[in-house]
Amino acid sequence: MSKHNVNRPGYKETNVGWIPEDWEVKCLKEIAAINELSLSENTLPDLSFYYLSLSDVNGDRFSIPDGKITFVNSPSRARRKFKQGDVLLSTVRPNLKGFGFVDFESDEFICSTGFAVIHAKPDAYGKFIYHTLYSHVTSKYFYACVVGSNYPALNNNDVEKLKIPTPSLLEQHKIAEILSAWDTAIELVGKQIEAKQRLKKGLMQHLLTGKIRFPGFNNDWKDATLKQLSKLLVSNVDKKSSDDETLVDLCNYLDVYKNEYITRAVDFMPATATKKEIKKFSLKVGDVILTKDSETREDIASTAVVTETVNNLVCGYHLAILRLDPKKGNSVFLAKLLSHGRTHHHFVAYANGATRFGLTISAIENAKVRIPSVDEQKRIAQVFLSIDRELDKLQKKIDVFRQQKQGLMQKLLTGEVRIQIIPPIQRR
Repeated sequence: MSKHNVNRPGYKETNVGWIPEDWEVKCLKEIAAINELSLSENTLPDLSFYYLSLSDVNGDRFSIPDGKITFVNSPSRARRKFKQGDVLLSTVRPNLKGFGFVDFESDEFICSTGFAVIHAKPDAYGKFIYHTLYSHVTSKYFYACVVGSNYPALNNNDVEKLKIPTPSLLEQHKIAEILSAWDTAIELVGKQIEAKQRLKKGLMQHLLTGKIRFPGFNNDWKDATLKQLSKLLVSNVDKKSSDDETLVDLCNYLDVYKNEYITRAVDFMPATATKKEIKKFSLKVGDVILTKDSETREDIASTAVVTETVNNLVCGYHLAILRLDPKKGNSVFLAKLLSHGRTHHHFVAYANGATRFGLTISAIENAKVRIPSVDEQKRIAQVFLSIDRELDKLQKKIDVFRQQKQGLMQKLLTGEVRIQIIPPIQRR
């Protein structure tokens, strides 16, 4: 709870911290019914419903299932109804990805018992409960209530006991209205990102295969192996630190797997390396980094391009460096090409292993690619660089909105900042 409320006039101390004097502390079960609506044995047989499972939740948005499922008349745990305005909280592997507000007509929907269905009582507002729970889902309270390791779950009784600072119903509406405005902004930017990603995917299918050509480029594309285009360096620099080695920043597997571009903005881990390793595996602008090992075949050969000079940056274990000859190719074009189409299928097919998969030097060097002239590669690369810059700006915008919302939640849901409530005009 915010420390700014301590001993402030008009505030009181409670077991959840200092809150406004006119607020109450209530358990969730006092303001909401949990799993109240469910289909019973007496339900008419052969009813069809849209069945919402945990896989249909993406962040706080629901993907509506395509078709209905018919349930015959028998007692079944997986027959939990919900309404518009309810909150669904995953009690199995609980996190924000299994949590959302029902903002659509849902008379014909039921959900998995992996959800707790939370329905606001008359003196509470569903969206206020949603935002309050959002502020708690990643908190220590929820993690402390999770039991089990192989199949972690949250007990409904613990959810019911969650203590919530509760203002009047009118103030609940006003708080939820403000916080929902940020949700709307985040959702709109999210849709822009999805549209850009669809555009990028379509362009990759056409530009990287020559189905669409830019004016002025008419030469035939040529086949080549990676060995003909670049020098391959397979790193053996591990994460261990040694006092007799030099301190470096280490570019790790996840740095490549999660980023398409390696820049100074990436949070590299500190490690040590020998002078020989530093000389051989220091990363340079234009290097294409390839994940040569992976836990699954499909995740093999993710790529990232070094686009900025990062001092003292060394390539780590499980990665390979493709140092491209600039007279033969463009590194951004090559990185996109390796993660797409037949070239990526080559890496998947040649990945060896059972529980962990890896690529041999031969499998990488002999991978065949079909490429246009260097000038056309550069032109194609510019398109993807432009789209990726726009995607990066949009993602940063969402991150800012989320930070702003988090700050507002801290202030509004604790009463640190009050909303002026104008009472409705009474008719005579």
